[in-house]
Amino acid sequence: MVVPTTIYDEGFMAEDNRLCGIDIMTGDVKWFFPSDLEKRHYCDFDSKGYLHNNKLIFQYEANQREDIFTRPIVCLDVMTGKLIWQKDSRSSGAIKPVIGSNNDCYFVQDSCRVCKVNMDSDHISEFYYTGDDLLQINDFVLYDNCLVLSCFSDSIVEEYKFETYVIIVDKTTGNEIFRKYIGRSPVGAHSYINDNTLYSNVDRTMMAIDIETGNIIWERYDICAYACQDVLFYNDILMKCAVNATIGYDKNTGDVKYLFDDYGSYYVTQQGRYAYFLNRKDKVDIIEIETGKKLGQIICPNNNRYGFLGPYPTIYDNKLYIIGNNTLYRYPTYPWN
Repeated sequence: MVVPTTIYDEGFMAEDNRLCGIDIMTGDVKWFFPSDLEKRHYCDFDSKGYLHNNKLIFQYEANQREDIFTRPIVCLDVMTGKLIWQKDSRSSGAIKPVIGSNNDCYFVQDSCRVCKVNMDSDHISEFYYTGDDLLQINDFVLYDNCLVLSCFSDSIVEEYKFETYVIIVDKTTGNEIFRKYIGRSPVGAHSYINDNTLYSNVDRTMMAIDIETGNIIWERYDICAYACQDVLFYNDILMKCAVNATIGYDKNTGDVKYLFDDYGSYYVTQQGRYAYFLNRKDKVDIIEIETGKKLGQIICPNNNRYGFLGPYPTIYDNKLYIIGNNTLYRYPTYPWN
């Protein structure tokens, strides 16, 4: 398992912030990346990478010299932590995740451009997809044959500022095949595809869109649910996970099946019918997606100071891994025997 790690030897300015490879059977540390790091040379691993065939590809922010930052894209051998290749790249604002399918990976550059890179050849197609200069990519996800981009306008003209669009791009060609304006909001949108329907959340509104016609099938505004983090699906239920609210919708009609306006999450991971919520009190709750019912809770063993702090709870080989208080914990998944 590869996790970001922070070690404070002599206070904050001596921070050692690197990636750490851990043997999940024993918990032993196998390697660090970078392998050696001079003090005050800061690294920031603030986005999710893509793993395939024992290769991990990701972007990170590196402070190679004081006040000089670069954001390379890197390919590592996860078994050894050895660098396979590294390429310079550009990114403004928060680094988005690297997503992929087989050997092909996609990442955001210059806020409005999606680049494609092959893990084996290290060839980067910088012009795979370039959107409008005024549109910034807030979020992008990969489905079978397409990329779905959630974008917002960064126009200096107030009339157009915060306009939000969903764009679908053909995965093979990089050509734009669908674009829809979905509203104005200072909060970035997140979009998902399920059963050939596009579901988009922008600010406090959730909507279902027919991809073939572009028509809105249903639309729901819930004042309590802002800053949506994730959307999960199970059978005919769509679960919207916002910072301060959790809502279950009938994904076909938009009817609300449950609404908890005082219960939110930062990070959510799905396993079948269950969702693992890292909630705002830094505990992990197990929620049934169909009913919204809380089935159990995991409390960090060292909860007298800190709880679980993220990132996402991770499930591998039917085991649940959570980070808290600079410690990696392993638990059984639900239901517990």
